[in-house]
Amino acid sequence: MRSPGIVDFRKYKYFAVLMACICFAGAVIAGANIIQTAVSGSGKFFVQHNFQESGDIAGTKSGDIAYSYERHWDRQTATGRSMFIVTGATGSYEDQYVVRGSAAGTKVEYRVEKLFGDFSGSQEIKVIIEDSGEENFDNLILLKGNATYYGKIRTVDKMGRPLDAETLFGIGEFVVRSYINVSSEIQKPEDWLAFCDEVSEELTAA
Repeated sequence: MRSPGIVDFRKYKYFAVLMACICFAGAVIAGANIIQTAVSGSGKFFVQHNFQESGDIAGTKSGDIAYSYERHWDRQTATGRSMFIVTGATGSYEDQYVVRGSAAGTKVEYRVEKLFGDFSGSQEIKVIIEDSGEENFDNLILLKGNATYYGKIRTVDKMGRPLDAETLFGIGEFVVRSYINVSSEIQKPEDWLAFCDEVSEELTAA
């Protein structure tokens, strides 16, 4: 008997395939650049994608899986979606789901390792470069299952120094929702000149 709250693998497998077909049709109509992958089945599985603004890793040593990935991009916009569902994972190091995103001076990474039993995870990411040069980063991650969780959000402070804005760790059965929307600030030359003038005045006064 299946316990309450566990994902229905068959339902999500059909959903993943349907979404892949819909997104492919939309990309053809829009004329966008696209990469797309959809996999369902049973057994040992591994897949990895790696791009400048996003990436993912999904794998299992032995289990029933449904996986889909797509990325659309042009000169100003990049969007990506990753979804991984597995049932019957054994908790090995091969049972994993990793997603990352990077834009607007911010980096997000979630590593879910030693998946055991049933697990579902997804990421939706969008990066837009405005005509002004400002970069917008929108990222949503959803995770559910019994595993070891590592999460990190890195950014920079006002002085440009690295800053760990968020750190997450957990072992056990969890539901995680991580959402971030940030925009980069445009550095104007006059701002740096004003800063130098202030430093010069302070040194002269000293």
